[in-house]
Amino acid sequence: MFFFHRIIPLKDYAPKLQSDQGRVQNEYEWDRKPRALVAVDANTGKLLWKKENTMIAPITLASEGQHVVYFDGEKLICLEAKSGAPKWNSAPEQTRKLLEYNFGPRVLITGNTVLYAGGDGAEKGLDAETGKELWKAPHEKSGYRSPEDLIVAGGLVWNAPTTNSNSSGEFIGRDPRTGEEKKQFSPDVPAGTYWFHHRCYIAKATEDYIIPSRTGIEYVDINKEHWDLNHWVRGACLYGVLPANGLTYAGPHDCACYPEAKLFGINALSINTSPYPALRTDEQRLEHGPAWGQPVEDKPSDPLDWPAYRHDSERSGYSDQPLADDLGKAWDVDVGGKLTAMTVAGGRAYVSQIDAHTLHALDAVTGKPLWHFIAGSRIDSPPTFWQGRVVFGGMDGWVYCLRATDGALIWRFQAAPCSRQHGAFEEIESVWPVHGSVLVENGVANLVAGRSCFLDGGLRFIRLDIATGKKLVEEVYDDKDPEDPTRSLQERHKTLQMPVALNDVLSSDGKTIYLRSQKIGLDGKRVDVGPVSGNAAEQGGAQKGEGRHLFAPMGFLDDTWFHRSYWIFGKNFAGGHNGYFQAGKYTPEGRILVSDDKNVYGYSRLPQYYRWTTTMEHQLFSASKEPPDVVVDPASAGGGPAKKKEAAAAGKPGAKTATVHPSVKFDAAKIDPSGKPLTVEAWILPDGADGVIAQHGGSNTGYALALQEGRPGFSVRSAKEVATAEAARPLDQGWHHIAGVLTEKKKLLLYVDGDLAAETGAPGFITRRPNQGLVLGDAPGSRVSDFGNGAPYTGLLDQFAVWAKALGAGDMVEHANGANYIKRGNGALVACSFDSGTAADDDGGTLIGAMSGVEIGKGKVGSALWFREPGGGPSVLADSTQKPAADEAKKPVGDQEQASAKVGGGSFVVHQWNTHSPVFARAMAMAKGTVFVSGPPDTIDEEYAFQRMSQKDPAIYKDLEEEDAALDGKSGGSLLALKTDKGDISSDVKLDSPPVWDGMAIAAGRLYVASVNGKVTCYGRK
Repeated sequence: MFFFHRIIPLKDYAPKLQSDQGRVQNEYEWDRKPRALVAVDANTGKLLWKKENTMIAPITLASEGQHVVYFDGEKLICLEAKSGAPKWNSAPEQTRKLLEYNFGPRVLITGNTVLYAGGDGAEKGLDAETGKELWKAPHEKSGYRSPEDLIVAGGLVWNAPTTNSNSSGEFIGRDPRTGEEKKQFSPDVPAGTYWFHHRCYIAKATEDYIIPSRTGIEYVDINKEHWDLNHWVRGACLYGVLPANGLTYAGPHDCACYPEAKLFGINALSINTSPYPALRTDEQRLEHGPAWGQPVEDKPSDPLDWPAYRHDSERSGYSDQPLADDLGKAWDVDVGGKLTAMTVAGGRAYVSQIDAHTLHALDAVTGKPLWHFIAGSRIDSPPTFWQGRVVFGGMDGWVYCLRATDGALIWRFQAAPCSRQHGAFEEIESVWPVHGSVLVENGVANLVAGRSCFLDGGLRFIRLDIATGKKLVEEVYDDKDPEDPTRSLQERHKTLQMPVALNDVLSSDGKTIYLRSQKIGLDGKRVDVGPVSGNAAEQGGAQKGEGRHLFAPMGFLDDTWFHRSYWIFGKNFAGGHNGYFQAGKYTPEGRILVSDDKNVYGYSRLPQYYRWTTTMEHQLFSASKEPPDVVVDPASAGGGPAKKKEAAAAGKPGAKTATVHPSVKFDAAKIDPSGKPLTVEAWILPDGADGVIAQHGGSNTGYALALQEGRPGFSVRSAKEVATAEAARPLDQGWHHIAGVLTEKKKLLLYVDGDLAAETGAPGFITRRPNQGLVLGDAPGSRVSDFGNGAPYTGLLDQFAVWAKALGAGDMVEHANGANYIKRGNGALVACSFDSGTAADDDGGTLIGAMSGVEIGKGKVGSALWFREPGGGPSVLADSTQKPAADEAKKPVGDQEQASAKVGGGSFVVHQWNTHSPVFARAMAMAKGTVFVSGPPDTIDEEYAFQRMSQKDPAIYKDLEEEDAALDGKSGGSLLALKTDKGDISSDVKLDSPPVWDGMAIAAGRLYVASVNGKVTCYGRK
C-alpha cells in the first residue's frame, strides 16, 4: 500500500526582491490547513481507507508498512497502516516556530523505532508500537534552505553540522534504539579545503555512504570514515542528488561556482565497475577511407572564405572584406532539423544537421546541395576547411577528414582511446566525444576528446597531421594536478575557483592554444594552470598582459541563455555568487562577441548588471581590446567595512574619489518656462534613493523633479519661495512614469504612474527665464529645492518632456499607459526620446543637450539615458531604499548570495559606443565596417516585468509567454546591420526564423545564415 496527502499550492506568492529567500523564511510557511490522508493498495489501486480533516506537517508522513506516523504541528501521531485506526499520540514535540516552505520536521521509521528531529536542535527516538520516548540527543544544523538531515545508514542514525562554511562536518552515528554514540569522525580532507554553505538541499545516503553537498558532492564512507570530495559536480537546486540503481543522478542547477570545471545538465554517474574495452594502438585508431591516396584539390582557402568556426583560429567572427552591393536574398535551402553554425570555403557552404549526424555541403553561389556525409553520432559544430579537405569531430569519438569536392572519406582517427559508449542527449555517444570544429593550424588538427578531467580517465588533447591522419601528440588531462601528480587537480581550488576541467572548441592566437581560459603549448602540456586567486574580484580582474583571447567560460556552443554566463576578451573568469560578474568589470564581455585587430563588438549586459542579479537587460557596444588601466579592489568582491576603508585609503577603485557626475545640459537661452503653467514628465528606472532627475533654474526661480528616500517630488520656486508636491511612499522596483504639473490656478500636482500622488499650493509661476539652463541627472550650482538632497540621479531616464501648459488627468493616464508622447510637432518646449543615442529635441527643433559621462541603455521605449555613479555601478532601488528594521539590521547576513545582491554593479570598461538592441542577439558576424547582429525580438523589459509580477498583475504573464515563444523561434527575428564606427543601425531585415546559436558567416561578400527552422539562407546577389 502507499499513502499520500493532498498539498495546497502556493497561490498568493509574488516576488518583491530578486533575493527573496528571506521572505520565504519569514512570510511563507505551512498554512496549517486540514488535508485528507488516503491509503491505497499499491497493486490494485483500491482505496483502503481515508481520513478527512487531518493536520499533517509537510514531508513528515512516514510508514514502514506496519505503522503510519506523521507530525500534526504539535505532536507525533501513529496509525495502524492496514486500517488507519489510531495507535498513539506523543506528548507535544518541539519544532521551529515557523515551518517555512523550504523546511519540514524529519520523521523516519527504522525497525521498531520512530526518529524525530524538529529543527530545534534536538533529535529523539520513540518506540513505534507504544510511542514511548526512548532517548533524546543534540541535533546539529545541516542542509541549507532545506529540511535538516536525519539519516539512517549502516544501522545507525547520523547527523553532522554542515550548514555553514565554518561548520565542523563531524558525523555522529547513534544507535537508533538507545541513542548511544557508536561512531564519531571528522572530515579527513586536504588542508585548505574550502566549504561553501551546503548546497540548497538535504543530504542523501545509501547503506554505506552519506552524500552531503557542502561544495559539490561528497561521498562519506561511514565504514572507512573517509570523505571523498567532488567539487566538480553538484545536485539540482532544492531536490539535490538521487542515489539509485547503482548510480548517482545529479540534476540541472543554476550555480555559477567553478564554471569552467563543474558539470551542467543532468548526469548519471557511477563507479567504474565494468572493464574498459581493450585500448587500441595508434595504427588501429587510424582508418583509411575510399579517397585515401586519391587526388585532392590541394588549394588553400581564399582570403574571402570563412574556412573555420567563427572564421579563424582566434574565433574572432570577423572577415576583413567588403560586402556585396546588393545584400538581397540570393537563395535559401530547407536542410531541416537542428543546424550548427556554418563554414564557407572553396565555393561550398558547410552546415551540420546535428541530430541526424550529417554534414551537408551546398553550392555557395546557388545553394544547390552537392553532397552529404553521415558520421557515427552528433556533429555539434561546423567543419574546418584546409587544402581541399574538411576536418571535423564527432560525438562518436572520431575525427573525420573528407575530400571537399565530393565528401569522400580520406581518413578517420579514433580520438577516443577505445570504443565505450553511453547515452547522451537521447543519442548513443562515446564517453570521449569530440566537438565538430577542430582547430587547424599549419596543417595540424588540434582537438580534445572527452567531457571532463574527472570522468572516464579525463580529457585527451590530440594533434593530428591532416595530410596523413598520423597522431603527433596525445596528452591526457586527468584528475591529477599536472604540476604534482600525487595530489588531485581539485586541490588547486581557491574558494569558488578551479582549474579548467571541461571540454570546448579550441582557439589560438598563433602562439598559444586555448581551452576556455587554459593555455596549452604545442606539446600538449598545460601552461599556467589556474586559478589566479580565491578572491573573486582578483580572479575576475586578472585580465592584463599576454594571453588575452576571446573565449566562452561556459563553452562556445552553450546556447542556453544562462543568466550567469557570458563571453569575454581576456584571460580569466571568476566563479561563485560574488564572482561570475567580476570579469565583465575589467575586460570587454558579451553574451556573444566579435573582434577585429583593435576592438571588440558585442551584446553585453548593461553596466548596472555587473552584480548578483536575476533580471537582465543588454546593449550592443564597441570597446577597445585593451583592458582598462585600473587596480583591482579585493574588497569589491564583498567584505566588511575594514576592507572597504583599507581600499579607499589605498586609492583603489573601491575608494569614492570621483566628483564629476553624468549629466545633460541644455542651452539656458533656448527654453523659457516663465509666466505660464508647466508640465514636466519622464519615465524613470532609478537606482538610488535620492537624486535630482531634472532641474531648470536655481535659488531664485525654476523647477525641479527629484527623488528623496525613494519618493518622487515636483518643486517650483518663484520669487525665491519654493513649494514641493511630494509622494507619501517610495517607488516600487521597476519603471515609473513621473509627472509634475503647475496649473493655471497655481497648484502643484504630482502624478505617479497616471495617479495623482500629491497636491499643494505653488508660490506662483516662474518669474523669469532662469539663468541656469535645464540639466538632467545632476543639480550643479544653486538648487531650486532641497528635495532630493542635491544628490545626482542614478538610473535610467526615458521619454522626457517639458510642456508650456498644464496637462490634465486624462493625459497623465494616457502617457502612463504607454502612449508615445515624444513625437514631432507635439508642441512641447522640449521632448526627448533618446532613441538616437543623443539628447536631441524630438519635437522638431534644433535644441540638443550636451551629454557628459552619460551612457545609453534599454529604455521604456527604445533607448534611454543611463546615469550611473562614477567609479562604480548602481544598486537596485528595492535594495537601496528599503531600510531594515532596527532589530533586523543587527542580524548577521546568513545568506551569502543574498549579501551579494547588495553589491553595486558597474564596469570599468569604456565603450566607444553603445546602443539599444531590439533583439536577443543569437548570432554576430563582422565584415569590413559592418557588424551583423541577429536574433528573436526582445519585447520585455525585465525590470518592468519583475515589477508587474511583484504587484500580482496577471497581464504580465501573457507578455512573458509571448517573449518565451519568441525565444523559441516562433515569432521570427531581425537581422541588423550596424556601422562599426558609431554603432548606427543601417538596416533591419525581418526574418521568418531567427538564426541558430552563432549561425552566421560571411564569405565572398555574402552573408550566410543558418536558422532555427532548419533553413540556410544566403544574402548577397551578384
